[in-house]
Amino acid sequence: MTCAVPQCLPFQIVAVWSQKQPDAGPYRITASRFTAGAWTVPVTVSAAGQDAYNPRIAVDGAGNRAVVWTALGSAENDDLFAARYEAGGWTVPVQLETGLGTVRDPQIDMDADCNAIATWTQPETETGPIVAMSNVYRSDCPVLPPQEPLEPAPVLNKAAFRRGD
Repeated sequence: MTCAVPQCLPFQIVAVWSQKQPDAGPYRITASRFTAGAWTVPVTVSAAGQDAYNPRIAVDGAGNRAVVWTALGSAENDDLFAARYEAGGWTVPVQLETGLGTVRDPQIDMDADCNAIATWTQPETETGPIVAMSNVYRSDCPVLPPQEPLEPAPVLNKAAFRRGD
C-alpha cells in the first residue's frame, strides 16, 4: 500500500490566506490544515473589522503554528499582527509593532522549542530610513515588545540574523 505524502511526513501541512468575507466585509486571514487526507474546515484567524493581507505561517515539528500578517491600522499604515495555534484553537490576534510607517516583508519562523520570531521592514520614522525589525515569542512567556531596529539602512535591505542576536 502506498501512503499519501501528507500522511507519511512527520510535519503538518497548514495553509493560510487572505479571503474576502461573503457579506462584503473586509479581507480576513483564514487557515486550514491537511489531515487524514482532507483539508479541515477553514477558520478565521484575524480580528473583525480590519482588512488583513500578506499572511505568513510557521509550523514546528510538534504541529504548533504561528501566523503574522499586515492589516490597516494606525494612521492609515499597515501594522503587523500575529496569532498562535494553542490548545486546539487560535489565540486572539496581537499587534507586534507600533511604528510610524507601513510594515513590509513580514516573515515568521519557529524553532524546535516552539519559540517564534517575526521579522519585517518598516521606516524608522515617517521620513527616515527603512530598517529591519523583529519580535520574539518565547513559548513560556507572552509576546515581547518589538526589539530595536537591527540595522538602519538608506534603502530596503535584508538584515543578516546570527544565532544569539
